[in-house]
Amino acid sequence: MRSGGPGAGSGSASSARAGGRRVSTEISGGGPGYDETAKMFAEAAPAPALDDLPRAAGQVTAAVAMGDALTSRLTAAGIGFRPAAVRRSAALPPL
Repeated sequence: MRSGGPGAGSGSASSARAGGRRVSTEISGGGPGYDETAKMFAEAAPAPALDDLPRAAGQVTAAVAMGDALTSRLTAAGIGFRPAAVRRSAALPPL
């Protein structure tokens, strides 16, 4: 199977059919280097064994695979999440 290459994700037409909504999120906590990365790995590792996770199949992102369970674990570890912007538009201009 061949992909369209970098930047060849869903276009504005399919985004418009999906509701045309784009959300960006601010993540807070310590520095984005070693410490926070270590927290993310440490909290993500036990989630598949200990948490009730969403059913997902195939190659998926951590957010799809672990959903709210991962967000809850990271928040408890001191990493915060806050919606920064929500845009609705058929054209979906860059954020």
